[in-house]
Amino acid sequence: MALDINSVLQLFQAALTPAFFLTGTGAILSVTSSRLATTIERARLVYQKLKQDESVVVYKEELVILDKCCSWIYRAFVFCSLSVLFTCTVITLIFVGHFFLNPDEIGTIISWLFAASTSSLTIAIFILVYETILSKKLMHFMTKV
Repeated sequence: MALDINSVLQLFQAALTPAFFLTGTGAILSVTSSRLATTIERARLVYQKLKQDESVVVYKEELVILDKCCSWIYRAFVFCSLSVLFTCTVITLIFVGHFFLNPDEIGTIISWLFAASTSSLTIAIFILVYETILSKKLMHFMTKV
């Protein structure tokens, strides 16, 4: 199937929006990864302090909250990764689907995948907001020590 230049340009235009969305999602993944690394490092530090003095209850309580934070950050990371997967699939289908699928079918598939992508990202952002609220409780422990 031969394509004229206008068809190729339309394909590139259609792929740009998901590509920009992918860039933003990548930035959120980077922040999520950084938060996870920071939380794990804090947990290691608190665990070392707990090993030195096991009688300090504050350290045990802080470790429980750090564990919850890690779990929520991990969930956000998974949902962000799903969003990236769905968006990459959308971009691939825009190009490949144009050649192999019925335009009506491809439009429906792309719409559902993009909706799944934005939904996954929205869930990830809500999880990160909750984790931020949860990690605010850690400030209480840091003032006790």
